[in-house]
Amino acid sequence: MKVEDIYKHLSLIQSTGDASNTQKPQSQAEVTKKDSSSPDAKVEISQTSITFNKVKKLVETLPPDRVEKVQRIKEQLEAGQYKVDSTKVAEKMLRDTLIDFLKE
Repeated sequence: MKVEDIYKHLSLIQSTGDASNTQKPQSQAEVTKKDSSSPDAKVEISQTSITFNKVKKLVETLPPDRVEKVQRIKEQLEAGQYKVDSTKVAEKMLRDTLIDFLKE
């Protein structure tokens, strides 16, 4: 999974939500828990918490080779050896912008 794929997933999660959240308020989701001691008990979970939980699950599903690549980059950054190819970054930014523009 590429980094930009994670951002696409995040935007989908934030903009659409899943089917179980469609009937709930945007600011927070309400989960009703009924038991014999308190039949009207409610647990309120913020929308931010729900989104973070979904992101956590996405990150946990990353393939092992991706995790290794991220670890190598992290080590290079800490050692001051990581070099950013600004041309590649600019090309990807332009490509993504053009793709988004053409989708509209």
